[in-house]
Amino acid sequence: MITLASYLSSRLLLTALGTVAVLGALVQILDLLDTTEDILAMGEGASGFLFYVAMRTPSILPEVLPLGVLLATLFVLAPLVRHGEIVAMRAAGMHVGRIFLAMLPALVVIALGHYAIADGMRPPAERRLAEWWAENGVKTNKPVWLKIDGRIVEAGRVLDGGRRLENVRIFDRDLLDAVSTRTVAGAARYAEGRWTLDDATVTDLRRQEIGTGRPADGVWNTRLRPRDVIEAMAPDANVSVGAAYDVLVGRRLAVAAPSVYATALQRAFAEPASDFVMLLLALPLAFASWRDGRSGRVFILSLGAGLVFLLTDGVVATLGRAGVIQPALAAWSPSVGFAILAFLLLRRLEGVRHPRGGTA
Repeated sequence: MITLASYLSSRLLLTALGTVAVLGALVQILDLLDTTEDILAMGEGASGFLFYVAMRTPSILPEVLPLGVLLATLFVLAPLVRHGEIVAMRAAGMHVGRIFLAMLPALVVIALGHYAIADGMRPPAERRLAEWWAENGVKTNKPVWLKIDGRIVEAGRVLDGGRRLENVRIFDRDLLDAVSTRTVAGAARYAEGRWTLDDATVTDLRRQEIGTGRPADGVWNTRLRPRDVIEAMAPDANVSVGAAYDVLVGRRLAVAAPSVYATALQRAFAEPASDFVMLLLALPLAFASWRDGRSGRVFILSLGAGLVFLLTDGVVATLGRAGVIQPALAAWSPSVGFAILAFLLLRRLEGVRHPRGGTA
């Protein structure tokens, strides 16, 4: 068993590394095709492209890792089926559970790497990339929305690393969450630890002052910091465990809904678990026969099941971040559900291949 584990684990690990590298490179190329003009606008030449690739890689790898594991497992099992090695293993009395356990060491290494990249490298890389865009105002024409201490803030443009906001709108809400006042400012500047509003007017909507407003230039009292603005520019799905926990316990300013951070906290551990689900979805190939042509169909079906899992996982995670379903349910239900379905299918295939009272 030790020899089998080292054999299958090493093959799976090496194949997964190659598969993930190829998938990551393809996604990176497609991403560069979409952002080439923006990178050139930064005026940094080749170094700008290298920096962008370096900062995007930690975001791309966790996205392609589950699919890479699925493909790698299929690529490892397919030659074993074709050359009859799986048949020999099963003839020796080895069930599919032992094949899973033999591949498990490689999956543990992959899952740990998945967690390390997704939680330790991805969030700071995305923040640094957002700062890079904001330094020269490139790709900052999309409004940034923030939720700060009951206020809703919209910044039409972010400049100077988050220290200057343009076309700012601030909506204050009452106890019933209805908008009470609206402040519109041409710009907000951060200096010496505080914000200052320029060309600002405030309108009290409760008094029906629509169309009129009072001057509101001066200091803007808020806990918002440039770092929070930059974080709001990065995808809010990719929040580290530490940052999400600090927000939920009140040690850090929240720039999004609590459901975003609660879901991110759960998914930080659920995402690496999806690698194990992909292994289970690929294992039915071990029951296929190369001679009758079923192995090709099983390969396609396993790949399709993995893609459906990824789609379901993404949709449910979005619902969790939006607060439609509970964060724990959003993070774990796809992995648990597909793992159970895969396990039941494997049990059924095992029973068909070795019925009770029959012979192997």
